[in-house]
Amino acid sequence: GPLAAISEQGLAALYPGTRPRIVLTGHSLGAGVASLVAALWRDGGRFPRASVECVAFACPQVLDADLALAQSNHTTTIIVGDDLVPRFSLATAHDLRNAMLLLIEPEAGGLPESVSMDALAAAEARGDSRALADAYATLRPRACTSEGRLYPPGRLVHLPGPGAAPRHLEHRDLDELHVSRDMAAVHMPRRYLLAIQAAAAAKNPAQAPSSEPLPLAPAQPTADVAVNPAKRPRDGPPVASSNL
Repeated sequence: GPLAAISEQGLAALYPGTRPRIVLTGHSLGAGVASLVAALWRDGGRFPRASVECVAFACPQVLDADLALAQSNHTTTIIVGDDLVPRFSLATAHDLRNAMLLLIEPEAGGLPESVSMDALAAAEARGDSRALADAYATLRPRACTSEGRLYPPGRLVHLPGPGAAPRHLEHRDLDELHVSRDMAAVHMPRRYLLAIQAAAAAKNPAQAPSSEPLPLAPAQPTADVAVNPAKRPRDGPPVASSNL
């Protein structure tokens, strides 16, 4: 397409005779677009002498399990807290509907009264975590049965929150929605920026939060190039941003 053609022209003009590095990035819908473009470019061999990578922030569920895992050698997805977008698809929406119906009328689904909304509210009020865990174990196999499950692509890095270290997730860890007060607000770009700055500062307190980015993709001895050189940031490698 036109984007790939412009990139090829820029690579040929700016970095003749070298192996450049193209990094596509985006947030939310833009992350989904960037990850799919990176996959198409790599699978199609569009830039045989370039390293094409993607860093996706709050990426939606866009691929099935096998294809999502296959992108791990070039795509990294960053997820902050209980962000609903990387966990949301038609399948998980149906799962949530099934769970709500079972919570309202557990007897109609052949479940005990102990998983009703009133019983769970009482268990939470008295701090009975065992009862809540047992109810979850009973309810989940009955609610999470929808077909056509999708996942965010590539390696998954989770930033749980302040004071918690980044950790890698398995794709199955995003197989259900986490209903919390923060599930929508944490999706905002500024929350991602603050979480990444905090993680970088925790890794190296001697430096400013934004001075040492997280190692989101394997470092390679390549030249960095932006799809649009006019948007090259003052500090750091240029990127091709698809933040829609």
